[in-house]
Amino acid sequence: MAWALGAGLCVVTIFIHLLGLISIVRQTSVAVPALREKPIHHAATYVSGVILLLIGLHLLEAALWAFAYIGLGEFDDFSKAFYFSIVTATTLGYGDITLSEPWRPLSTLEAIAGMLLFGASTALLFQIKLSIFPNPFRSPD
Repeated sequence: MAWALGAGLCVVTIFIHLLGLISIVRQTSVAVPALREKPIHHAATYVSGVILLLIGLHLLEAALWAFAYIGLGEFDDFSKAFYFSIVTATTLGYGDITLSEPWRPLSTLEAIAGMLLFGASTALLFQIKLSIFPNPFRSPD
């Protein structure tokens, strides 16, 4: 049961993340041509905003897992569930709070999903940097 529920949560969080990434890509495709023509601090401000959006997306996904943990009776308050979810999704894994034996597979699947989603976010940031500064090592004209 835990594996099936965890797989479902993975699908939902991946879907949410992809929707967020697609929205950022669409907005970025409009913003990049203008950013190339402006001083560098405009690009830095834009990328900082994207990073904040990505952090919010990851926190939203962690909250979804936290609500699932509460619904299963693993935690009695949101702050503990959210803390556990963030520690798990980031693969930090302090181990100070754990799930009961039958639900432990959920933490494994959340960690796997977290690694993949953080990787996708990192790839997007790198692609945005390349689209704004296509060849940062070329010699100045």
